[in-house]
Amino acid sequence: MAAIGCGREAIHRAYFANLQGLDVGTVSAVAQSWFAAETASGAYYHAPTVDRLRRHQQRGDHIAILSGSFPALVLPMARDLGVEDVQCTQPEMIHGRYTGGFEGAPLIGPAKGAAARRAALRAGLDPGNCAAYADHLSDLPMLEAVGKAYVVGGGTALRALARARGWRLLDGPPEQPTPHQQAGMAMAPRLAV
Repeated sequence: MAAIGCGREAIHRAYFANLQGLDVGTVSAVAQSWFAAETASGAYYHAPTVDRLRRHQQRGDHIAILSGSFPALVLPMARDLGVEDVQCTQPEMIHGRYTGGFEGAPLIGPAKGAAARRAALRAGLDPGNCAAYADHLSDLPMLEAVGKAYVVGGGTALRALARARGWRLLDGPPEQPTPHQQAGMAMAPRLAV
């Protein structure tokens, strides 16, 4: 969908529609198994990003993961990394099954910027004294909501904007294969601090 120009919210809606009718507990169990297998491979995390996270943790900084993904995929990573403040897209559930919709708006675009400000304020921090790490143009409102913006990898447009605004550019992880190259790849959550 991205390749033909669909916006991030349309892509999210289509992605979450695929959950319709699935049992929440089963999806959570599958996600935990997937995460365990991915981390066991040793290639799940982008080491330079985790190193930055660890430095923030050592300084006692408040860390929040803000993700457009959903709890089944984000929470195992957050637990593994020792991050308690997690905000992500909340899929709608009825009677223990996903409906394919959302509770509220997906946590992308302006909603992610608002979430960054809320996370800072709840922690008693001035958002202007906070940092955010992002890899997609849809994360722009989050990057604009804080005082220090870091682009990790990211597309050409986001990197150009970062250069124009004087934001720090960090190398991203190696490109992941497309679904056409590797069938069955799950949408992985992104780390935002």
